[in-house]
Amino acid sequence: MTIEKGEDWGGRGRLPAGGPVVDSDADLAARWSAGVPDLIVGLTSGDLHRTVGGRGSAEQLRSEERTVLPIDVGVLTLPDGSHLPFVAHVLRRRRFWAGTTLAIMNASFLGEWNVAPRGHPNDGRLDVVEASLSFSDRRKALSRLPSGAHVPHPNISIRRLKRGTFAVASGDRLIVDGEAVDTSGTIEWSVVSDALSIAI
Repeated sequence: MTIEKGEDWGGRGRLPAGGPVVDSDADLAARWSAGVPDLIVGLTSGDLHRTVGGRGSAEQLRSEERTVLPIDVGVLTLPDGSHLPFVAHVLRRRRFWAGTTLAIMNASFLGEWNVAPRGHPNDGRLDVVEASLSFSDRRKALSRLPSGAHVPHPNISIRRLKRGTFAVASGDRLIVDGEAVDTSGTIEWSVVSDALSIAI
């Protein structure tokens, strides 16, 4: 069940004996994509991990009772019909951040930047951030991103959606959970609510 405003989220539990532990957003998404029926996956690093306040080593995750959280997973449908899941974010940008930059966020953080400060990885929606800024405003926004103070801004929009589409054109870079993806054309995306649970 996705989280509603004012409700408690997650609980306490143990990673099952021999349960998997991953150390990146991309590895967690790949685990889900493989269809392995894990009840709980341990997560020790990455932008989703930072968003939910994760702490602890793989050894601690396996030996101690930990916080266990249900999370949503985003899924891209690429132009060739294949599906690519993500747990933290999708970024489409051009060189020097020129033109319109798009970020689809399940996590709040993208590296050191607090891109979607009001985002929540279990609310059944993704935060779609679009920015089309002048060179001067790009510099200002980049300096404010670590604290999340880049918004509000008249040329930065944040919408919370369940599905959508976007285009990747020549010269665009597409980065999914920190890994570059070589594709172009129209991409559809959607969110799978309560897709898996993580121990942190």
